[in-house]
This record gives sequence, structure tokens and C-alpha cells, in this order.
Amino acid sequence: MEGLDKIIARIIADARATAARIEAEAEEKATGMIAAAETTADEILENSRTRTKEDAANILARGESLVRSEHRKDNLQKRQLQVEDLIEAALDKLASDPAEEKVDRYLQMIKSRELTGGEIMLPEVDQELGPSLLGQLGDKFTLASAAGNFRAGLVVRQGRIEDNLTYDLAIRNSRAELAQLAAELLEKD
Repeated sequence: MEGLDKIIARIIADARATAARIEAEAEEKATGMIAAAETTADEILENSRTRTKEDAANILARGESLVRSEHRKDNLQKRQLQVEDLIEAALDKLASDPAEEKVDRYLQMIKSRELTGGEIMLPEVDQELGPSLLGQLGDKFTLASAAGNFRAGLVVRQGRIEDNLTYDLAIRNSRAELAQLAAELLEKD
């Protein structure tokens, strides 16, 4: 049986050698796979860090842009309010001019429209100007019994036709040009 023991011993030795070789190859393969996985994990982690930094930079840039946009919007709103205040102040100044200046201005307005008669409606604050205005216009004009609902200027009625010469209408019709002029004045200050 010695021959058989030698064969068995040889088979066992060969099996052990093959098992050791397979185990070494498996170990080498596993080490390679682990190293590749670690490299891939490091690359994924680095890419994630880079993307996170880029995303953070983009979010920060969008936030800064939004803040700048809101700041410009606030400045524009303030500027528009200043323009409106300036237009209103100019209208208040015209409405509070001395009586003689208002009468002269109203006469010029009537003459520029070439009106030859009609009923003149004045605002409540200018009712005392009526007699002086009528005295300079002649008897083809009359004064309306009720005051107009506007700040300054006048309305002349000739039958069914009304010539609206109020400052309110002039301001409304020229709002864009007045706003531009007011903005230019504000820029100079």
C-alpha cells in the first residue's frame, strides 16, 4: 500500500498546491479589485467634492445676483418715488402761484386754443380768480357755478364741447416726458 499512499500523498500535495495557487490568485484578484474599487471610490469622492464646490459657487453666485437685482429694484422704486414727488412738487408750485400769474397763465391757455367764448370752470382754490379772468376775456365767457374737481387749470365748455386745460390732464398726457426730465434733474443732484 505504500504505492497507494504515495499516490494519495501526491494527489493531496498536488491538490494543496493547486488550492494554494488558486487561493493566491484569488487573493491577488481580490487585492486588485479592492484597489480598483478604492481608486473608483476616491475618484467618485473627488468628483463629488468638485461638483459640491461648483454647486456651492453657483448657488452663491445666484444669491449674489438676486441680491443685486433686488437692490437695483429697490433703487428704481425709490427713484420712481422721487420722480413722482418732484412732479407733484412742481404741480403744487404751479397751483400755489400768485393770483396774477395764474390769471395770466389761464389767459394764455385760452388764447392758445383760440377759444372765443364759453363757460369757464375753475378749481375750488381758484374761484376768486373768476371775476378777474372774465374781466379780461369779455362778455362771451361766463363762470361756472360749481367748482371743478381738479387742482389747477381750467375747463372751458362750449355747448357739448369741453376744452380740458387742467394741469392734471397736462401732467397725465406728458407723464413720460416729465418723468424723464425729473430723472435727469435728480441725476444732477
